[in-house]
Amino acid sequence: MGEPMLYVVEPGFQTTVQDVGRPGLGDQGISPAGAMDPLALRLGNLVVGNPSDAAALEMTLIGPTLRFDAEAVIALAGAPFEATLNPARLPGHAVKLPWWQAVRVQAGDTVALGPATVGSRAYLCVAGGLDTPLLHGSRATHLLAGLGGIEGRALRVGDRVKLGQPSQSLDRLAGRRLKRSVWPVYSNGVTVRVVLGPQAGRFTEAALENFLGQPYTVQVDSNRMGVRLSGPLLTHTQGADLLSEGIALGAVQVPASGQPIILMVERQTTGGYTKIATVISADSGLIGQARPGSLVRFQAVTVDEALAARRAQEALVDETHIEQRMEQAWGVAEVLAVMRQFADSGLGELRLATGGVKLVLRRDPALPTLPTSSSPTEQQAEPPSSGFDITAPLLGIFYIAPAPDAPPLVQAGARVEAGQVVALIDVMKTLHEVRAEQGGEVEAVLVDNGTLVEYGQPLIRLR
Repeated sequence: MGEPMLYVVEPGFQTTVQDVGRPGLGDQGISPAGAMDPLALRLGNLVVGNPSDAAALEMTLIGPTLRFDAEAVIALAGAPFEATLNPARLPGHAVKLPWWQAVRVQAGDTVALGPATVGSRAYLCVAGGLDTPLLHGSRATHLLAGLGGIEGRALRVGDRVKLGQPSQSLDRLAGRRLKRSVWPVYSNGVTVRVVLGPQAGRFTEAALENFLGQPYTVQVDSNRMGVRLSGPLLTHTQGADLLSEGIALGAVQVPASGQPIILMVERQTTGGYTKIATVISADSGLIGQARPGSLVRFQAVTVDEALAARRAQEALVDETHIEQRMEQAWGVAEVLAVMRQFADSGLGELRLATGGVKLVLRRDPALPTLPTSSSPTEQQAEPPSSGFDITAPLLGIFYIAPAPDAPPLVQAGARVEAGQVVALIDVMKTLHEVRAEQGGEVEAVLVDNGTLVEYGQPLIRLR
């Protein structure tokens, strides 16, 4: 039997191997990288019995589809994404995976993560961690530097990631969960605490009032290096430039544009722009979860208050906050839905496992199939639709043309074929192609060029 692996069927938008990063290398020009929401990663590792700094998968905005080549125990942590087990086996009735709970998966099982419903980043933690090569004591991926993880990049289709050795038997780990009372709360609008400085004195009084009194909007070109904000201008009194100095996590840098940038885990190690404040470490994960279009407000606190918040957060990463869930993870309605779909599927046997509970369904030819709840009229096939919409595969800026002076990729009246590129979406400074799933004639382009679109939003209507 080979080494236990997970196989990447679909990579999602930006899925990387992350741990808590590699601090202490700033003098060599290397920022720490690591999880954008370190508390979520550490709590997820706690659920599956790992050291809190074990490597896991960080998923951004839209998650991957992964197949496990060996039995394992996993836990989902962080912002909630749509998550299902073996969706292709029972289309429409796949088992939904719980959050903050250790779930047992079998060899051949597929875990599919869809879009984030709130926030932007989730973590898939595996008992034993991910066994990628260590670099300076860490497995974290630094995308901008091309270091760590899997070749210093986001996962691609066909990648295989080696799993580590669990600390306990899978039987003991399956069913563990984080107590509901300590679950982090995620929102698309956050207030984060900051310590003013080090150059707060180089801003006008009006700028400080705006910074602490008005909301700022997260921009689509934010990434793991920095979260860019737009809002009321922050006016300097002596200009934006200064001699370069070291940059801390959470530093709120304000260039000459007057628009703040919160520097994150892949930040530059030195910088020469004024910094109006620094987000406290206990709230850095809130910024790591901010998604384009969400609102951020700032609240000033003292250094002592920042240290107290850090101590309170550290107290959450404790084994006493883990409990054992013994009951099965499926509700009655879910079990009946799976049984009904299985009865109509033609499969001889189906094995599912979640929350430490195994469900085995076998077909008995001597027994009648389960009746359906639909009436004969409801079972009749619906007439085919005369048209359909091409929807946004992820959140970002919609472009119908590849450049400002280029012709549109499609326009009303044009004929498109299945698989043809019909638009582009820009997110985190990366262009992603939007393709037609089937051919047709363009009836209308539903979104203006350069508009921020949400996942699933209709973009182009075909007939």
